[in-house]
Amino acid sequence: MIVEHYTVDLSTMPSYRRRMREKRRAQRHRRITAACLAIIAGMMICASCVLISDSFRGHPAYAMEPNMAKLPEPTIEPFPNDLLIVVNDEPAPVVDTTTLPQAEASVPAENVVPETPAIVDAGPETAIETTAEEIQEYAEETAEPALYCGMDDAQIYELALMCVAEAEGEPEYGQRLVIDAALNRMDDGAWPDEIIAVIHQAHQFSSFENGRIYNCTVTDYFIGLVKEELAARTDYTVFYFTAGGYGAYGTPLFQVGNHYFCGK
Repeated sequence: MIVEHYTVDLSTMPSYRRRMREKRRAQRHRRITAACLAIIAGMMICASCVLISDSFRGHPAYAMEPNMAKLPEPTIEPFPNDLLIVVNDEPAPVVDTTTLPQAEASVPAENVVPETPAIVDAGPETAIETTAEEIQEYAEETAEPALYCGMDDAQIYELALMCVAEAEGEPEYGQRLVIDAALNRMDDGAWPDEIIAVIHQAHQFSSFENGRIYNCTVTDYFIGLVKEELAARTDYTVFYFTAGGYGAYGTPLFQVGNHYFCGK
């Protein structure tokens, strides 16, 4: 039997060339897809780094943002020289008036209190009068920053702003509890001991995270609520509150309006 061998060049066959073209096309598609996925992953990593850095900057343990509220530095006004009174605590020496004809000569000059000169009415042309407006102006210039239960006006305003942003549409009792939640955190060792740091702590109050505070207006009503809670707090047990249901932190206590309050 005679067997004939034939050599076939596959590259010349149309079906083979077609399969090779499809294979090369599939490889190009895979390379393009892999490059796109790598670019998207890099962009997501960059966005995550930006979010993490922003959260760190908002944490009170790190440097606060320049636009965040700062406590006003106290200013000390010099006391007027004409109002200074020098008091000498040293006892005056005992002078024997029987041996000295003039007792005043033996008393040291520094212990002699000068007599207050009599005020003579020189008439309407030379008399100097102090009006009530001048007294009030002098009192405002020399007064120290006012404190209310240990807080100044900037801290009270910031606490009232938080109450407006978090509970503007809530009943008054719920608004007082929102203020108490921040005050109770300030008194607890697990949170910062300053009210500004408590309010601006990262991931604590949603209104400071989503920017709602920039659209709120503080009125005298909320300032009064804050001062009343500083003088006599309504509740010392609330530390957390969430809208629509109890949150994942703390022990559930009760519901007031749309807020669900929890203890520590």
